[in-house]
Amino acid sequence: MKTLKLTKTKLATFLTLALSCNLAFASNISEHLSTVADDRSDNYFRIGAGASYYKNPLEGETEGSFNIPIEWRYNINGFFTELSSDSLGAPGLAAGYTVWENRNWRFDAMLTLSNYIDVSEIDRFDGSNLKDRGNALAGGLRATYFHNNWVVQANLLPFNSHGATGSISAGRNWQLGDWNFTAAGSVNYSSSKYNDFYFGVDAEQSSELFNEYDAGSGFAFVAEVGAEYEISEDWYFATKLRHAEYSSALKDSPLFAEDRSTGLSISINYVF
Repeated sequence: MKTLKLTKTKLATFLTLALSCNLAFASNISEHLSTVADDRSDNYFRIGAGASYYKNPLEGETEGSFNIPIEWRYNINGFFTELSSDSLGAPGLAAGYTVWENRNWRFDAMLTLSNYIDVSEIDRFDGSNLKDRGNALAGGLRATYFHNNWVVQANLLPFNSHGATGSISAGRNWQLGDWNFTAAGSVNYSSSKYNDFYFGVDAEQSSELFNEYDAGSGFAFVAEVGAEYEISEDWYFATKLRHAEYSSALKDSPLFAEDRSTGLSISINYVF
């Protein structure tokens, strides 16, 4: 159900920004709520085509985008790689090791990349003194709890030169015939160092349009509802509606043009 968006900003649209406090991956809570890959130990690869319609908080505009949904999970002897870019927590390329698991719990140690903002690809920043905000390797832990149709997940990525991030998410699904409906929510935290790197403006980069700003620690609050329809054994339709609200440390940044974000995505996918 994750979509790799071809958008102007490499921050992966408002969906990743909503998670600017970032965590979670292809095996994240959104993926666990999917019945398309309900065996969480399976290896799989998915590809599809779709579209999204969303309000970008950096641009302050509603945009449409063609999507190529791509995701995978590969697991061998506890070591795994995962790809996703539409999770309730963070950027989507991760590698790690499952430290321990049983029927209801799983604990993972992981490495992933933090966000990247290409200033030149954001119209509002044209002619400014703003600089790109590059990514970095981040490390941490993920804990997931399963109970009936419920999934609860906590993430902590303290090992990042740009600052620490964390999140806690909860959601469940309902199966009605060939349809699978999902609902989930997440609270995402990012440290002052992280927020200041991505959304702060120092004296060298400040201008009349973008005043100097020192960002503190903050939160993003994300809610989503989704639906999947199994067309055949290998094909399925997916749609998702997501809304994000930001705390003052984020939305007060001059880089933000909007205080909140809402987006809708649809796609047709094939599972190998």
